[in-house]
Amino acid sequence: MKTQQVKFILLSAALLAGSASFASAQDQPGSSHQLTPSEVKGLLKGASTVDRDRTLAAYFKLEAQQELDAALLHEEMARMYDSPMPAGMKHSVAVDSKSHCLYFAKNARKAAKQDLNIAADFDERANWLSVPHPKGGMHRP
Repeated sequence: MKTQQVKFILLSAALLAGSASFASAQDQPGSSHQLTPSEVKGLLKGASTVDRDRTLAAYFKLEAQQELDAALLHEEMARMYDSPMPAGMKHSVAVDSKSHCLYFAKNARKAAKQDLNIAADFDERANWLSVPHPKGGMHRP
């Protein structure tokens, strides 16, 4: 029982420490700025440029990594429910909790895949825009 609790507390503490260091790294000068949702919306409304598309590609790659991190966390938490249940805990609670964690992990992986596809689209567009094209040639939207 105590082993399960200690694992959960250590995992939670590690997640909080990682979040705090990630947030402080984003605030330091010289580090890449993490876009806010309103900044992303503004960029999406603007004209397509190489810089804009590379910025959006980087944003979606970061989003994908965060989703993968969340998936790993939820998968680890799901594995914790495979351990013997503490005295007094109903088996159905563990089953429900494990399926809850696996549900979130699956959806986080799906979101990460979508984010990576969007990032690839922006990278492809930026690459296309960075190459000179003859006047009157086909223009890709």
